Amino acid sequence: MIKKRQNRVYIYILLIFVFTLSFSLLIPIGGDDWGNFLQKGKSLLEIFEGAKNFYFTWEGRFFSRILLFLLIPNEIVWAFLNASLMSILFYFMYKILNIDDKYLPLLLMCLLFVDFETYSQVYVWRTGNITYFIPMVYAFLLIFIRRKVIFSGDDRIHKLDYLLIPFSLIFCMFTENVAVGIYLFVCLTVYFII
Repeated sequence: MIKKRQNRVYIYILLIFVFTLSFSLLIPIGGDDWGNFLQKGKSLLEIFEGAKNFYFTWEGRFFSRILLFLLIPNEIVWAFLNASLMSILFYFMYKILNIDDKYLPLLLMCLLFVDFETYSQVYVWRTGNITYFIPMVYAFLLIFIRRKVIFSGDDRIHKLDYLLIPFSLIFCMFTENVAVGIYLFVCLTVYFII
């Protein structure tokens, strides 16, 4: 029974991957993507300098800016990353919610068919995807790692807890909107561990 349940989850994960990959490969670049596309062919040092300049003069984003400069001109790499992260997000949601298999189609629909504005801004538009979706998956990773503490009060230190602080510092520099939430989550985690 457990094997059948796991197989069903993996089938949904594969469907999400194929759907998202196909969709990602069909969407043209637009909006802010064009400015990031112009970084194509630049050296890593130039990309790093550009990200640093954007961070100090324009926005509170550093690591997402590096990924923007690297991934937007590389459509296939971005499409595979997007499809992989969408699949991982589905898996995290499934494990965190601990739902019955009969609700898998509903979870799939909630993930893939959110309102059009959110879908177009976060899942499909490359700049929005890299800036907002990657930190969102990381936020779900934080909840996934600490789900036993959150839902059952088990406060033992997990091996992955040691990665929370360095990774959280990195993801706080993805987008300023996510930084406060991630920082607060890590502070609370450290407080309850100590």
